Amino acid sequence: MKTLIFDCFGVLVVSQREFSNMSEIFENRWILNEKLLNFIRKEKKNGSKIAVLSNVAQYSFNQFFSEEEQAELFDEVVLSGNEGVSKPDARIFEIACERLGENPENCVFVDDSPENVIVAKNLGMRGIVYADFEEFEKEMEKF
Repeated sequence: MKTLIFDCFGVLVVSQREFSNMSEIFENRWILNEKLLNFIRKEKKNGSKIAVLSNVAQYSFNQFFSEEEQAELFDEVVLSGNEGVSKPDARIFEIACERLGENPENCVFVDDSPENVIVAKNLGMRGIVYADFEEFEKEMEKF
């Protein structure tokens, strides 16, 4: 059984296009990463624990995932807006592991930020810097 922890923006929810400046970020349209969500559904059926660890508020997260979808897809949702601590602070990674009932060594953390993945690895997690689904699949084969 695997324990997988995913970031939200840039991983579960992806940009439809690249942006060249900060103002374009706010105009950008974000879409669900359906390939990754289908992977998560398959992993859940196979007994894996799945969590979200993201620096967003509950309100923002709820815009993409209904309560029903959250219950279907994720065993735990750890959001900085609810916890009062955010990545890259090691404490929020520890909170995610505690909620999952797992040691960091049993977890794979997936984020588009190399800095956040380094923190996870320093705590003992395995880590993947997410760029696209195909690369993610190749990296997951190592685990």
